[in-house]
Amino acid sequence: MTNKCPVCGSSNNDGALSCTTCGFNFVQKTKEFDPIEINNTQVQTKKPSVKQASLLVVQGPRNGALFTLDGSPKTVGRSPACDIFLNDMTVSRRHAVLAPIRGGYSITDQKSYNGTWVNNKNIESIALKDGDMVQMGAFVLQFKCN
Repeated sequence: MTNKCPVCGSSNNDGALSCTTCGFNFVQKTKEFDPIEINNTQVQTKKPSVKQASLLVVQGPRNGALFTLDGSPKTVGRSPACDIFLNDMTVSRRHAVLAPIRGGYSITDQKSYNGTWVNNKNIESIALKDGDMVQMGAFVLQFKCN
């Protein structure tokens, strides 16, 4: 019997803990982590090519990935059903929600296991400013709003 991966669709042995193709974890719970001290002088970022709001992964898995925000609310988490899929066990399945507000976006933690951090502060909800550093699990993302 095989287990079909919800992310990449590949077949895996029944009872496998993760996908052999993409690494998606099937049944494990969120892992605990210690917050990363972010030093902005160490982060090298590249400017998005279009003038709009975006999140750029600057540290952790998928470093360099750019998520463009289009003016609609976006869910962020480890679940493949999330708009912004962060596949790491330190990220909760439904970790946070980004929502458009006047002049930008807000981010609201969804009672995640490890919390949502903005500029090294654990937050429940906050309006993001251009250049803010958002940490969810092992991911550090820079918010850009041009």
